[in-house]
Amino acid sequence: MLHFVKSSMDIVVEKLPKSRASIRVELSPSEMLPHLTAAAMRLSSRTAFPGFRPGKAPYDVVAKRLGEGAVWEEALEDAVRETFVKAVKDNALLTVGQPEIKVEKIAPGNPVIYSATVSLLPTVTLPTEGKLNVEKKIEPVTDENVAKTVEELRKMLAVETPVERPAQMGDRVEIDVDVAVDRVAIEGGKSRKQPAVLGEKTFIPGFEEQVVGMTKAQTKSFELSFPKEYYAKHLSNKVATFTVTLQSVAERKLPDIDDAFAERVAHAKNVEELRAQIRKNIESEHAEKAEREYEVKLLEAMVKKSTFGEIPELLVENELERMMAEIKYDIEQRGMKFEDYLTSLKKDETSFRKDMMPGAINRVKTTLIIRAVADAERIAVTEDEITHEISEAEASARDDAQHDRFKTEDFRHYVETVLVNRKAIDLIKGKQLTAS
Repeated sequence: MLHFVKSSMDIVVEKLPKSRASIRVELSPSEMLPHLTAAAMRLSSRTAFPGFRPGKAPYDVVAKRLGEGAVWEEALEDAVRETFVKAVKDNALLTVGQPEIKVEKIAPGNPVIYSATVSLLPTVTLPTEGKLNVEKKIEPVTDENVAKTVEELRKMLAVETPVERPAQMGDRVEIDVDVAVDRVAIEGGKSRKQPAVLGEKTFIPGFEEQVVGMTKAQTKSFELSFPKEYYAKHLSNKVATFTVTLQSVAERKLPDIDDAFAERVAHAKNVEELRAQIRKNIESEHAEKAEREYEVKLLEAMVKKSTFGEIPELLVENELERMMAEIKYDIEQRGMKFEDYLTSLKKDETSFRKDMMPGAINRVKTTLIIRAVADAERIAVTEDEITHEISEAEASARDDAQHDRFKTEDFRHYVETVLVNRKAIDLIKGKQLTAS
């Protein structure tokens, strides 16, 4: 039987630079007792002990067979987890990320000593006086905006008819394309049966004009320069040789802009009603865009007028990783490799990350501002609000895997955070929080 003299847990907290803290915890043998008992039960459930059912062998029996040290090692994780949480709570520490645990002493019958180094949320002092000078600017809707949308709707309903004549502007063609610079094929420069509508300027300047006049099965080579502002920087201003084979030509006939067209695309009574609907939709889009830009500018103003304690490296590094993942995904969606993108910028990943660091710090500060506002105003969300938001997500989910994720506690916590942040931003917008 285990028996130890009871004593209180010894906790020493030391604040460290860069918003970190060291927590040293000493657990007496008596404080380890419940963890040792639970550890013995777990070990006895995994190992057969004659005369005892799984999980029912007492501590002394388990310790004698497996060694007392093995039981104490098994008990350590639970003991650290429970006492670390208590130490953080008792000392009102706002930690971020996972702690770095170092076990300093563990020996049967003696106190267990470990230390935990943690990152802390930095202090944030919000602005208190003066107004934030941020304006919301909504772009007006022009007749040109409406006409452009009508034209896009016409193109969507275009009727295509294969023809055997030379290609003309407005035709839809399918082409094979090979691109080389200095007689070397470029990465991603080969495509087959690439669809294109001549005149829509989806290729670099001058390309579509070279295709005009070509006939089916004809191959043609020509040289063009990539634009100075081309998205693939390593190709900007480079002269390339394009070899094009025309595979097919289809004449496109766009519908007339009449009442029948209006009914077909929007169930509108006539063209005037169609244009009115389009104008209203564009107004909503412009308003939503202005609202997003307004939120960003408000938060930027809040960051500039607030003061922050030292920001832990962990927060910045995590944000930097998110930014890098976003950039890599965007580049891959454009059909490029991240390594080629870095080459076009004449940078390596280390220097690129260094350039991204100020943006990561600013994003961390923005997140801290939102949290500080939520805490200051005691913003909370109800269980009903969380459930409703999850139901909305489930309604728009495309597969069962998403539904499984929606049922997890992690997702519920994520939704809670999103809703609290949304309320905090709405409060900033509504109050036009004052600043010094």
